[in-house]
Amino acid sequence: MKRLHLLLLLTLTILTPISPTGRRLPENIVGEIATVASHKAQKPKWLAAAEKYIAPAEIPEEFEVETIFGTINVTEPVLIELLQHPVVQRMKEIDQHGPPTYFINRPTFSRYDHCLGVFALLRMHDRPLAEQVAGLLHDASHTTFCHVADHLFKTGNQHAYQDIIHNWYLQKMQVDQVLERYGLTIEEINPEQPAYTALEQNHPRLCADRIQYIINTGLMLSRLTQEDLRNILDSLSFQENNWVFSDKAAARKFADVSVYCTEHIWSAPTELAWRHWLCSALQQAIAFDLISSDDIHFGVDAEILERLNTSTDKHIKEMMTKCYDAQKYFSTVPTGASYDMLDMPKIRAVDPLIRREDEHVATPLTQLDSEYRTQVDELRSRLSGGVRIKLLVAEA
Repeated sequence: MKRLHLLLLLTLTILTPISPTGRRLPENIVGEIATVASHKAQKPKWLAAAEKYIAPAEIPEEFEVETIFGTINVTEPVLIELLQHPVVQRMKEIDQHGPPTYFINRPTFSRYDHCLGVFALLRMHDRPLAEQVAGLLHDASHTTFCHVADHLFKTGNQHAYQDIIHNWYLQKMQVDQVLERYGLTIEEINPEQPAYTALEQNHPRLCADRIQYIINTGLMLSRLTQEDLRNILDSLSFQENNWVFSDKAAARKFADVSVYCTEHIWSAPTELAWRHWLCSALQQAIAFDLISSDDIHFGVDAEILERLNTSTDKHIKEMMTKCYDAQKYFSTVPTGASYDMLDMPKIRAVDPLIRREDEHVATPLTQLDSEYRTQVDELRSRLSGGVRIKLLVAEA
């Protein structure tokens, strides 16, 4: 069933041009299709690089990478080769947060930064090599504009599209050939492997993935300082299949970031509006062959954005205008009021486990800190009815 679902997602048959079918296409669109024919003839650069990839004749004995957690020295050949492979290098051009980076110039970091950070956390806590590889590659299958694909391909915000296509994507990028040289398979380094409890855990428990993006986003927004980061890292350990804090204050500082970002970043009404308009522009571009499925899956943000920004198609231009000046074109409405769009966002507030030196059992922060428990409960209450917006027509 999952494979069937994947095949259905990859067909793109849901994408229909705005112009009525059977009518003569406007001259500007005919011109654009001719112009983009050369794009279609060329594979996205990182897919082409992966298909032409040749194993290096010699692997360095060591390789250093910089992460928000410090410099990591890598000595394992499989990691050194993957770090320089197109599948990892592409992530430098995929933004962690997607649309906001391009439409409001918010500080950000890349999926490459995120995956390096996840890998670093796993390495710092002596996780098995296969889990470290899984952490390094866990977000490699993100499309351009990241989670916009969850809605472009109709998987919704509860099922990440990149997780569905992960194994297929790594195979297309020839990663299986790299892994085979070191006695590994794509399935063995799938982040959903049950044994990889440091890499992934069910919400609201912590995992390396969740820890990294909360800390990195907190630093990006100045919600965390370098001193906070040191305190968090000093307090954090992985024991008995759980990430655990030894210091309640460090856990609370970290957890507060997850509450703030859930409401003001990840579940903000503007995110819903951007997603809607950008998906509509992408659907139009795909329907008229201005971009391809390969472009979405293996391309990079800047290239696709450039094609949308320079398109002369009326609908694409309208959608991109709205993306860049979003506040003119929507309003947030309360529960019970008439709305055009409704989103039921994920509540990404975490509940860290805390175990002090003299304690044998780890206890969730919400059981130790009533103020934080109230904060999370209030967040859930505010978002329980979903995020609702009304689309507006801007005044001339």
